Amino acid sequence: MSKVALLLSGRLGEYEDCISNITSNIIEPLNADLYMYVSQGGKKDGIKEDMEPLKKYSPIKLEIEGDEPPAAVGFPPSPYHMHRKLQACFNLVDKQYDWIIKFRPDCKLAEPLDLSKLNPEEYNIPIGGDWCGGIGDIFCASNHSNMKYYCNLLEYVKDYSSRHPESMLKEHLHSVDINRFELDILLRKFYYGSIHKVCDRKYNVQGL
Repeated sequence: MSKVALLLSGRLGEYEDCISNITSNIIEPLNADLYMYVSQGGKKDGIKEDMEPLKKYSPIKLEIEGDEPPAAVGFPPSPYHMHRKLQACFNLVDKQYDWIIKFRPDCKLAEPLDLSKLNPEEYNIPIGGDWCGGIGDIFCASNHSNMKYYCNLLEYVKDYSSRHPESMLKEHLHSVDINRFELDILLRKFYYGSIHKVCDRKYNVQGL
């Protein structure tokens, strides 16, 4: 069986409503180890306790950030901190994996993730979410080496022309093999389905 790691990074948002879904659709079926680097996002206490039930499925490495440091000069705070936390989350990984999955703690999947349909040599990114002509950044799955590059965008960003998250990611991945596939994702209580294949257009949003 493949060794799988799940990275959850960023603001916790509605993670309390999402963590059971992530457990049943990613952690449990894939026997994935969980690595989290998150900021509190208004939640001050009980985060580690909330993660306790997950330990029956996977080892957990969890780091909770307090106040965010200033963004780098010339960099919008939101995309800077998003990629900084993703990089910090990857740095928690302490063993080699066949698959590493990047996801968000405030999202859900509509069904269990099936890695057998994906190629670990490619960057597997769902169709949709390609804001400003970029590439959607909610989810990516690939092998360990590829995900090390994916998660370390900040090491290369000085060479990129854009500071928009999805546009930066497109520049970052311009020379790699990307597989766009269908994956239904629920984000912030709205439906962001893989049927939305038109780039540079806002998703059609269907309330839950």
